[in-house]
Amino acid sequence: MADFPKNDLQHLLAMLSPARLAPYLAECGGDRAQALMLYRWNLTVSAALLIPVHITEVMLRNAIIEAISRAYGDKWPWSEAFIQSLPNLDSKSDNNARNPRGLLQLAIDKSGGGRNVERVVSQLGLYFWEQMLTHRHDRRIWVYHFNAVFPNAPLGQGMPKNRNALQERVRKMRNLRNRIAHHEPIFPRNLDIDLIGMDAIVRWRSAVAADWMGQLHDLNALIVARPPRG
Repeated sequence: MADFPKNDLQHLLAMLSPARLAPYLAECGGDRAQALMLYRWNLTVSAALLIPVHITEVMLRNAIIEAISRAYGDKWPWSEAFIQSLPNLDSKSDNNARNPRGLLQLAIDKSGGGRNVERVVSQLGLYFWEQMLTHRHDRRIWVYHFNAVFPNAPLGQGMPKNRNALQERVRKMRNLRNRIAHHEPIFPRNLDIDLIGMDAIVRWRSAVAADWMGQLHDLNALIVARPPRG
């Protein structure tokens, strides 16, 4: 990259826009070639992270669905008891993006009818599953089913502490995934901690799945290969 033609470098920086490159330039002390190297590294790591993010989200979702089904039955999206257990914003609010009950109804509406659970699930995002890990669901779900669906969670900590830890890891993973989806810089993050968090989510569900996930990416090597700071 040090021998990158000056005119091409200037052209690329212009095409990517000064605003987008600003965090990279700041990190690299204004060195444009080094900033472009960091940008490329950020792209590569972001793409690689989608593998553990994907697997972790699927494993988490399936575990939560199993727990909900144990508590409310196989047709849980249409269970009135389950619907009433979800927080519901003021009906005058137009913020369904943060309204679990509204998100469920929207997913049902988009599923095409027929009470197909899989179709409803496909319409529910990670925020919904994260909200299922709040303490409001302890009495009906997690007191009875947490250890069944997360059999490898630490036994000595107790369910509430484990559930809180799991929710926090999911929140951080959702934040990471959103930053990747919006093409934002992730180089300031401690990506080692992100990986540890995702491994823990999957490992609490299945050690076999966690080991397999670790074999599908080379993120440890990529993280070590981060371009030096300016």
